[in-house]
Amino acid sequence: MTHSMAGKAARVAVAAAAVVWTIGAMRGPYAAHSGAQDAHSSRASVGARASSANPSFLAGVVEGFYGPSWTVRDTLHMFRFMHKHYMNAFVYAPKNDPYERVDWRLPYPASAWRTMQALIDGARKNDIQFVYSISPGLSITYSSQTDRALLIHKIDQLRAAGINTFMLSFDDIAGTLNHADTVRYGGSLARAQSSLADYVWRTELSKDPQFRLLFAETMYFGTQDIPYWSGLKRYLSPAIEPIWTGPWVLANTMTDAQVRAVESYMGHRIVIWDNYPVNDFTYAVAHKPELFMGPLLGRGAGIPKLVAGYFLNPMLQARASEAALWTAGSYLHNPAHYQPYVSWNDALKTIGGPVYAEFRLFAENESSRYYDNLQPALLQKTVSVFWKQEPVTRSLTDTPLYRQFRAMAAVNAALAKRLPDHALYEEIAPFAALLSFQGKLGMAAILAAQQEKRGALSASQARRLRSGLNELYRNPDVISGTVVESFVSRVLAQAHH
Repeated sequence: MTHSMAGKAARVAVAAAAVVWTIGAMRGPYAAHSGAQDAHSSRASVGARASSANPSFLAGVVEGFYGPSWTVRDTLHMFRFMHKHYMNAFVYAPKNDPYERVDWRLPYPASAWRTMQALIDGARKNDIQFVYSISPGLSITYSSQTDRALLIHKIDQLRAAGINTFMLSFDDIAGTLNHADTVRYGGSLARAQSSLADYVWRTELSKDPQFRLLFAETMYFGTQDIPYWSGLKRYLSPAIEPIWTGPWVLANTMTDAQVRAVESYMGHRIVIWDNYPVNDFTYAVAHKPELFMGPLLGRGAGIPKLVAGYFLNPMLQARASEAALWTAGSYLHNPAHYQPYVSWNDALKTIGGPVYAEFRLFAENESSRYYDNLQPALLQKTVSVFWKQEPVTRSLTDTPLYRQFRAMAAVNAALAKRLPDHALYEEIAPFAALLSFQGKLGMAAILAAQQEKRGALSASQARRLRSGLNELYRNPDVISGTVVESFVSRVLAQAHH
């Protein structure tokens, strides 16, 4: 499949997922070259060392987004990446694997099992603990002995392949019980889910003393105590570890105090499911696909020591996720001395290689975070300076903004030819092409502004600018925010006065 076909297929698949999507469905360690954090050259068997201080601490990635799953090739590539960057665990939780969610009762058939076995083996070869999430909440009767037996049978199939850590997931389901469970558990969802989780944990622990169970609850974000969490505190075994995504599904910040409070409310040590840099909602909810390639920010320095594990939920684009995950690795490895932008620059240098400058420019324009929606800072600042100096500038093509637009225009061709990981380029190609189009349009707008200073903007120039602006409006992909659109619109508006 070509990149353009794959992109269309991805959007169609994610749009289909929107039928069952609500805002609550948006769920859910690379050291810098600095004295505070280890250099790349010192990373020997990093995956194993990730948990050396606390062998039970899980640090890694959860493939937990809506939309098309990663390919086997990309997942195996991610395992190698994780092994080098202080990560030791991977949660397999793709929403579109039918045997993980909709058809959870069914064992994997031979063809699908071969794929699963390849992933399990690939994780093992890279010292990555493979954690399997099973999500029966859409159809299970919690009190049904038949359903319980089928769930155990499914887990045993996977445990036989060498998996001993599972996540029992009840996220993104209706928070109600059927009649039989309402009668059995007095209408308490927390009690029903805890009963099932405890049954799974006791049953499997009797077969495997290394068995470990994580728990993705139905109400997994917030900072205020709720009856559901109180129910987990009362009914859920202390050995089972619930997840938490932060104050909200997409968390701006997480503080040490918030983590302590939530652990107190639930009565358990929790596992962080951090929904960064996940971008599935930009396809299914916003319908404006966007990449999040900036550093991890706003996480308390004490959190890794307070929790049982920490997972990052990445983007639909596996390789494009690496810049953000690189910084998350730095944070998890040495949170007290985490320098996000030092780590981020280290990532961009390593990934970009001979086209570091172009790759950094691309990433800078795809580094706005979903929770603040800020415009790219450097481009916005350069535009502001341009307008302040425009009245007294004789040659508008000899300005920082024109040079910035010219650099943007060259990004796509440079990345296409020289980015070391061509599979990464295939993931980001539509966005890189759009950034270069914006650069060319910005240059044309400055030339038009120069013409306006000398006399009047020609009708043909105005038509070309309007045509380019309309092309930007029609393109659903997002890069550089709305800075270029606003700039071109202002040039056109001034030409009419």
